[in-house]
Amino acid sequence: MLCLRGELGAGKTTFIQGLAEGLGVTDPATSPSFTIIHEHRGRLPFYHLDLYRLAPADVADIGIEEVLAAEAVVAIEWAERLPADLLGDGLDIEIDFEQSDENVRRFRFRARGERGTRILESLKAEPDACPRA
Repeated sequence: MLCLRGELGAGKTTFIQGLAEGLGVTDPATSPSFTIIHEHRGRLPFYHLDLYRLAPADVADIGIEEVLAAEAVVAIEWAERLPADLLGDGLDIEIDFEQSDENVRRFRFRARGERGTRILESLKAEPDACPRA
């Protein structure tokens, strides 16, 4: 579970498009703002959720527990709207505009749970695996 946070235009959807490409997804990974959930197929099942149009109380009512519990990569835009009891192991990813250059983004990763810690440690161990733009 990847929980993305950041202002409008910070690059959450662009990050997810790169993730989808890396997973071998061939259909477009567009923002599911109106449909809430897009399911993609690649090397692994991939769910892309966008909670922007929902209030936190509404998120619990749409029945996303199945998606969150799936053996899949789940990426959630506007994850701050997700009730805390639905958060599972994974990564919190905060994307900010660089103050000195609005075309540059700063990413902050925070692990949640054992799986999130393993993922973050593997990213730290192989920093060159992430290309710099």
